[in-house]
Amino acid sequence: FSPTALLVADESAAHYGHAGSQGGGQHFAVTMNAAAFAGLNPVKRHQLVYTALQDLMREQHALDNPELGYIHALKLQLRS
Repeated sequence: FSPTALLVADESAAHYGHAGSQGGGQHFAVTMNAAAFAGLNPVKRHQLVYTALQDLMREQHALDNPELGYIHALKLQLRS
């Protein structure tokens, strides 16, 4: 995406005990500014990011990489 600004916050601690946090599921908030999002509606922006991260969002990723876990939840703020 070549972002001009990127902020990633791990919000997993706020979700401790949540069913999705069991087994390594992580919760992240991402704010990103990128020219790649220009002219795209919010849904299309989200789809691009989810596609880019799809392997990291699968529980199988946690099984293959137990030290990393997987992305269970992702809160996005995407701007051009």
